[in-house]
This record gives sequence, structure tokens and C-alpha cells, in this order.
Amino acid sequence: MSEETGSLGTRTRRRGVSWLAGQWVWMIAAALVPPLCASRSAPFPAAALAALSASWGGCLGLAGVAALGDNRTGLLEPKPKAPLVTTGAYRIVRHPLYASLMFACGGWALFWWNLPGAGAWAGLCLWLWAKARAEERLLRERFPEYAAYAARTGAFIPRIRIFRRRVG
Repeated sequence: MSEETGSLGTRTRRRGVSWLAGQWVWMIAAALVPPLCASRSAPFPAAALAALSASWGGCLGLAGVAALGDNRTGLLEPKPKAPLVTTGAYRIVRHPLYASLMFACGGWALFWWNLPGAGAWAGLCLWLWAKARAEERLLRERFPEYAAYAARTGAFIPRIRIFRRRVG
């Protein structure tokens, strides 16, 4: 068996662990930098938006965990017998757990109202976006129906279709 073969081959697992380790670094930075660099908290409208963003992130994260159940993994490749989940939070967005981190940490950074906090949040968002792209390459290989799912479902923000094409 080569390094690339088999479910969770050695090379793929190493990449997944590296992506997960980087994610933790950015999550810790997004959690610690905003309050450490704060001189004041956000004014009321921004603080209210921060609370809404963090709350939405928490709800989306819980819904994502519930939808995945025992199939949840921090690595790139899905578990060997895991199905493609397109229900629950995954009906709204393709990456609800990543989106939940983006929204929750974005609210946290906005609450503390400072540029270094915004930078840490932006770094986390870029890391999660890149990790999601790497993950999607594996999902497209494993699940032929993933392309159609990706075409109709937003990655981190729900797709809103005001005008739908009528067929027939």
C-alpha cells in the first residue's frame, strides 16, 4: 500500500493533522488577540452585531455537530464509512462548522473593537477557507454527487435565490 492509497493514507492523514494544527493556532489567536489588544469595547450598534454574529456562530456550530453525529472529524478526509451529509445545517451551508467559527470569532473580534483582533479573525477565515478547499477536493473524489451539492449550496454563507428559473 502506497502513502496515498487507502482511506486516510499516511500522507493524507499528515496533511489533515497539519491543517488541524494550523486551525487551532488561528483559533487561539482569534480568541486571545482581541482582548489582549483592546483599549475599549465596541460601541452599542457594533456590540449588538457582535452578539448576533457570535450567537449565530454558536447555533450553526451546534447544528453542524448534530447533523454530522459520529461522522465528525477534524481531518480533511471523511471517515471511511461516512455518508455525504446534506441535511440539517449542511442544507444551509457546505461547511457549517467552519462558518460557525468564522461568525463566532468575528463577533468576538468585533466586540473588542481593535485592528489586531480583526487581523487574527481574518487569518482564521483565510485558513478555514483554504482548508475547506482542500477538503472539497477529497469530497469530490469520494462522492460523485458532491459537485451538484456544491453548485446549489453556499460554502459559508447561505445562497439566497430570489428569482428561480422555472422548468417546464
